[in-house]
Amino acid sequence: MKVPPLKNDPQSTSFGMSPNVEAFFACMMPVMSGLAYLALEKKSAFVRFHAMQSLVFGIAGLAVYGLLWLLVWLAGTAAPGLAPVALLLWVVFIFMWLSIWIAQLAAAFTLREWEMPWLGGLSRRLLARLDARVSFGTHPEKKAGDA
Repeated sequence: MKVPPLKNDPQSTSFGMSPNVEAFFACMMPVMSGLAYLALEKKSAFVRFHAMQSLVFGIAGLAVYGLLWLLVWLAGTAAPGLAPVALLLWVVFIFMWLSIWIAQLAAAFTLREWEMPWLGGLSRRLLARLDARVSFGTHPEKKAGDA
């Protein structure tokens, strides 16, 4: 019995891997792998979406993490009574971030184009703007007849 091919076959990616594996790798280390796959993947819109969403998720996570760390530090030095509350917020954020990251990995591996609340729509808009500015293989300002 012959197994039917995936809806997104491996030939539709730049690296020749299955799209779900590439999207999973793009989400593994949100900022670094997202940026790498966004720069290198030219064929699969599925992989590029997950790479952009991973990049936006990683940058947003780092920003919130830094702000919460600053809040914990300020609460510990300026208002020691608020330090446990700030620390609890910081820990809750870390667990929420890890849960969303695992959900993103699972969605990528199961070939689902899951949009995170707020960040998914932003990622899709940023990817559309990036794809409109960059034509793969040619410089955007140069035309075919230009030297």
